[in-house]
Amino acid sequence: MQIVEVKAGDTLYALARRYATTVEALAFDNQIADPARLTPGQTLVVPGGSAEKRRCAEVNAYAYPNIAPEVLQEALPFLTALCPFSWRFDAQGTLIPLADERLVEAAYAADTAPMLTLTNIGENGGFSSELGHALLTDGAVQDAVLDGIVERIRERDYYGLNLNFEYLQPFDRDAYSAFVKRAAERLHPLGCPVSTAIAPKESAEQEGFLYAAHDYAAHGTYADRVILMTYE
Repeated sequence: MQIVEVKAGDTLYALARRYATTVEALAFDNQIADPARLTPGQTLVVPGGSAEKRRCAEVNAYAYPNIAPEVLQEALPFLTALCPFSWRFDAQGTLIPLADERLVEAAYAADTAPMLTLTNIGENGGFSSELGHALLTDGAVQDAVLDGIVERIRERDYYGLNLNFEYLQPFDRDAYSAFVKRAAERLHPLGCPVSTAIAPKESAEQEGFLYAAHDYAAHGTYADRVILMTYE
Protein backbone atom coordinates (compact mmCIF):
# COMPACT_ATOMS: atom_id res chain seq x y z
CA MET A 1 0.00 0.00 0.00
CA GLN A 2 1.12 3.55 -0.67
CA ILE A 3 -0.11 7.15 -0.51
CA VAL A 4 -0.50 9.10 -3.74
CA GLU A 5 -1.42 12.72 -4.34
CA VAL A 6 -4.18 13.53 -6.82
CA LYS A 7 -3.01 15.71 -9.71
CA ALA A 8 -5.15 17.92 -11.92
CA GLY A 9 -6.93 15.73 -14.46
CA ASP A 10 -6.61 12.51 -12.44
CA THR A 11 -9.60 10.18 -12.25
CA LEU A 12 -10.14 7.05 -10.18
CA TYR A 13 -10.18 5.06 -13.40
CA ALA A 14 -6.81 6.44 -14.53
CA LEU A 15 -5.26 5.95 -11.09
CA ALA A 16 -6.56 2.39 -10.88
CA ARG A 17 -4.97 1.51 -14.23
CA ARG A 18 -1.74 3.31 -13.29
CA TYR A 19 -1.32 1.42 -10.04
CA ALA A 20 -2.75 -1.96 -11.08
CA THR A 21 -5.81 -1.85 -8.86
CA THR A 22 -9.54 -1.23 -9.33
CA VAL A 23 -11.86 1.75 -9.09
CA GLU A 24 -13.96 -0.14 -6.56
CA ALA A 25 -10.95 -0.80 -4.30
CA LEU A 26 -9.83 2.84 -4.43
CA ALA A 27 -13.32 4.13 -3.69
CA PHE A 28 -13.86 1.69 -0.81
CA ASP A 29 -10.48 2.17 0.90
CA ASN A 30 -10.71 5.95 0.65
CA GLN A 31 -14.43 6.22 1.48
CA ILE A 32 -15.19 8.10 -1.73
CA ALA A 33 -18.94 8.43 -2.20
CA ASP A 34 -18.73 9.97 -5.68
CA PRO A 35 -15.94 8.37 -7.78
CA ALA A 36 -16.34 11.11 -10.39
CA ARG A 37 -15.14 13.83 -8.02
CA LEU A 38 -11.51 14.14 -7.00
CA THR A 39 -9.70 17.24 -5.78
CA PRO A 40 -6.12 18.11 -6.81
CA GLY A 41 -3.89 17.80 -3.74
CA GLN A 42 -6.13 15.16 -2.19
CA THR A 43 -4.24 12.10 -0.95
CA LEU A 44 -5.40 8.55 -1.57
CA VAL A 45 -4.44 5.20 -0.16
CA VAL A 46 -3.63 2.84 -3.01
CA PRO A 47 -4.21 -0.78 -1.95
CA GLY A 48 -1.59 -3.16 -3.23
CA GLY A 49 -0.31 -0.45 -5.53
CA SER A 50 3.12 -0.52 -7.08
CA ALA A 51 5.37 2.51 -7.15
CA GLU A 52 6.21 1.57 -10.72
CA LYS A 53 3.62 2.91 -13.12
CA ARG A 54 2.13 0.57 -15.68
CA ARG A 55 3.16 1.02 -19.28
CA CYS A 56 0.67 2.67 -21.59
CA ALA A 57 -0.53 1.28 -24.90
CA GLU A 58 -2.00 3.12 -27.86
CA VAL A 59 -5.12 1.33 -29.04
CA ASN A 60 -6.79 1.74 -32.44
CA ALA A 61 -10.20 0.35 -33.34
CA TYR A 62 -12.20 0.12 -36.55
CA ALA A 63 -15.97 0.59 -36.39
CA TYR A 64 -18.73 0.37 -38.96
CA PRO A 65 -21.09 3.38 -39.11
CA ASN A 66 -23.97 1.20 -37.87
CA ILE A 67 -22.19 0.16 -34.67
CA ALA A 68 -24.62 0.04 -31.74
CA PRO A 69 -24.35 3.23 -29.64
CA GLU A 70 -23.91 1.28 -26.41
CA VAL A 71 -21.05 -0.77 -27.86
CA LEU A 72 -19.34 2.37 -29.14
CA GLN A 73 -19.64 4.17 -25.81
CA GLU A 74 -18.33 1.14 -23.94
CA ALA A 75 -15.24 0.93 -26.13
CA LEU A 76 -14.32 4.60 -26.56
CA PRO A 77 -12.73 5.16 -23.11
CA PHE A 78 -10.12 2.53 -23.95
CA LEU A 79 -9.19 3.88 -27.40
CA THR A 80 -6.50 6.22 -28.65
CA ALA A 81 -7.92 6.36 -32.17
CA LEU A 82 -11.21 5.43 -33.81
CA CYS A 83 -11.35 4.59 -37.51
CA PRO A 84 -14.81 4.66 -39.11
CA PHE A 85 -14.70 1.84 -41.66
CA SER A 86 -14.24 2.84 -44.36
CA TRP A 87 -13.78 5.39 -47.10
CA ARG A 88 -13.31 3.74 -50.50
CA PHE A 89 -12.45 4.99 -53.98
CA ASP A 90 -13.17 4.02 -57.56
CA ALA A 91 -10.72 3.48 -60.41
CA GLN A 92 -10.76 7.20 -61.25
CA GLY A 93 -9.87 8.21 -57.69
CA THR A 94 -13.30 9.48 -56.62
CA LEU A 95 -13.99 8.88 -52.93
CA ILE A 96 -17.17 7.01 -52.06
CA PRO A 97 -19.07 8.76 -49.22
CA LEU A 98 -19.31 7.23 -45.75
CA ALA A 99 -21.94 8.12 -43.12
CA ASP A 100 -19.31 8.76 -40.44
CA GLU A 101 -20.50 11.93 -38.74
CA ARG A 102 -21.84 10.17 -35.62
CA LEU A 103 -18.59 8.29 -35.05
CA VAL A 104 -16.41 11.38 -35.49
CA GLU A 105 -18.52 13.35 -33.02
CA ALA A 106 -18.51 10.51 -30.48
CA ALA A 107 -14.74 10.09 -30.78
CA TYR A 108 -14.00 13.72 -30.00
CA ALA A 109 -16.47 13.68 -27.10
CA ALA A 110 -14.45 10.80 -25.61
CA ASP A 111 -11.07 12.46 -26.25
CA THR A 112 -10.33 9.87 -28.93
CA ALA A 113 -8.75 10.75 -32.28
CA PRO A 114 -11.02 10.04 -35.28
CA MET A 115 -8.97 8.91 -38.28
CA LEU A 116 -10.27 8.92 -41.85
CA THR A 117 -9.70 5.35 -42.99
CA LEU A 118 -8.98 4.66 -46.65
CA THR A 119 -9.17 1.08 -47.94
CA ASN A 120 -8.86 -0.70 -51.27
CA ILE A 121 -12.24 -2.38 -50.83
CA GLY A 122 -14.01 -2.82 -54.14
CA GLU A 123 -17.64 -2.85 -55.20
CA ASN A 124 -18.08 -6.48 -54.13
CA GLY A 125 -17.23 -5.62 -50.52
CA GLY A 126 -13.83 -7.34 -50.43
CA PHE A 127 -10.28 -5.99 -50.58
CA SER A 128 -9.31 -5.61 -54.24
CA SER A 129 -5.72 -6.03 -55.39
CA GLU A 130 -6.75 -4.66 -58.79
CA LEU A 131 -8.17 -1.46 -57.30
CA GLY A 132 -5.08 -1.06 -55.15
CA HIS A 133 -2.84 -1.50 -58.20
CA ALA A 134 -4.85 1.11 -60.13
CA LEU A 135 -4.21 3.67 -57.41
CA LEU A 136 -0.58 2.84 -56.69
CA THR A 137 0.52 2.96 -60.32
CA ASP A 138 -1.35 6.03 -61.56
CA GLY A 139 -0.26 9.48 -60.38
CA ALA A 140 -3.48 11.12 -61.57
CA VAL A 141 -5.60 8.71 -59.55
CA GLN A 142 -3.41 9.36 -56.52
CA ASP A 143 -3.85 13.11 -56.98
CA ALA A 144 -7.62 12.72 -57.05
CA VAL A 145 -7.67 10.46 -53.98
CA LEU A 146 -5.38 12.71 -51.93
CA ASP A 147 -7.33 15.82 -52.93
CA GLY A 148 -10.51 14.09 -51.82
CA ILE A 149 -8.93 13.01 -48.53
CA VAL A 150 -7.81 16.55 -47.70
CA GLU A 151 -11.28 17.88 -48.51
CA ARG A 152 -13.02 15.24 -46.39
CA ILE A 153 -10.65 15.70 -43.44
CA ARG A 154 -11.38 19.42 -43.42
CA GLU A 155 -15.10 18.92 -43.95
CA ARG A 156 -15.57 16.21 -41.31
CA ASP A 157 -12.88 17.54 -38.93
CA TYR A 158 -10.89 14.32 -38.91
CA TYR A 159 -7.71 14.20 -36.84
CA GLY A 160 -5.67 12.35 -39.46
CA LEU A 161 -5.51 9.55 -42.03
CA ASN A 162 -5.31 5.79 -41.66
CA LEU A 163 -4.36 3.61 -44.64
CA ASN A 164 -5.65 0.05 -44.49
CA PHE A 165 -4.69 -1.63 -47.76
CA GLU A 166 -4.84 -5.42 -47.79
CA TYR A 167 -4.38 -8.23 -50.32
CA LEU A 168 -2.11 -6.16 -52.55
CA GLN A 169 0.07 -7.93 -55.08
CA PRO A 170 3.72 -8.39 -53.98
CA PHE A 171 4.90 -6.42 -57.03
CA ASP A 172 3.08 -3.34 -55.66
CA ARG A 173 5.22 -3.34 -52.49
CA ASP A 174 7.47 -0.39 -53.42
CA ALA A 175 4.57 1.51 -54.97
CA TYR A 176 2.59 1.20 -51.73
CA SER A 177 5.55 2.43 -49.68
CA ALA A 178 5.86 5.40 -52.03
CA PHE A 179 2.16 6.17 -51.60
CA VAL A 180 2.46 6.09 -47.81
CA LYS A 181 5.34 8.56 -48.11
CA ARG A 182 3.38 10.78 -50.49
CA ALA A 183 0.30 10.76 -48.26
CA ALA A 184 2.39 11.79 -45.26
CA GLU A 185 4.05 14.59 -47.23
CA ARG A 186 0.63 15.87 -48.26
CA LEU A 187 -0.99 15.72 -44.82
CA HIS A 188 1.83 16.71 -42.48
CA PRO A 189 1.72 20.39 -43.52
CA LEU A 190 -1.94 20.34 -42.42
CA GLY A 191 -0.95 19.03 -39.00
CA CYS A 192 -2.53 15.64 -39.73
CA PRO A 193 -0.73 12.40 -38.82
CA VAL A 194 -0.80 9.29 -41.01
CA SER A 195 -1.04 5.72 -39.78
CA THR A 196 -0.96 2.42 -41.66
CA ALA A 197 -2.31 -1.00 -40.75
CA ILE A 198 -0.14 -4.10 -41.03
CA ALA A 199 -0.66 -7.73 -40.11
CA PRO A 200 1.57 -9.37 -37.47
CA LYS A 201 4.24 -11.65 -38.90
CA GLU A 202 7.18 -13.70 -37.68
CA SER A 203 9.87 -12.80 -40.22
CA ALA A 204 10.67 -10.38 -43.00
CA GLU A 205 10.54 -13.25 -45.52
CA GLN A 206 7.03 -14.38 -44.58
CA GLU A 207 4.89 -14.87 -47.68
CA GLY A 208 1.21 -14.24 -48.25
CA PHE A 209 -1.09 -11.46 -49.41
CA LEU A 210 -1.27 -9.97 -45.91
CA TYR A 211 2.52 -9.50 -45.75
CA ALA A 212 4.40 -9.52 -49.04
CA ALA A 213 3.21 -6.13 -50.30
CA HIS A 214 3.91 -4.33 -47.03
CA ASP A 215 7.43 -3.07 -46.41
CA TYR A 216 7.28 -2.84 -42.63
CA ALA A 217 10.48 -0.80 -42.34
CA ALA A 218 9.28 1.71 -44.94
CA HIS A 219 5.92 2.11 -43.21
CA GLY A 220 7.74 2.70 -39.94
CA THR A 221 9.83 5.38 -41.64
CA TYR A 222 7.11 7.30 -43.48
CA ALA A 223 4.02 6.89 -41.26
CA ASP A 224 3.56 8.45 -37.83
CA ARG A 225 2.02 5.28 -36.44
CA VAL A 226 1.97 1.67 -37.60
CA ILE A 227 -1.07 -0.24 -36.36
CA LEU A 228 -0.65 -3.92 -35.66
CA MET A 229 -3.85 -5.71 -36.74
CA THR A 230 -4.06 -8.08 -33.78
CA TYR A 231 -7.28 -9.58 -35.15
CA GLU A 232 -5.25 -11.04 -38.03
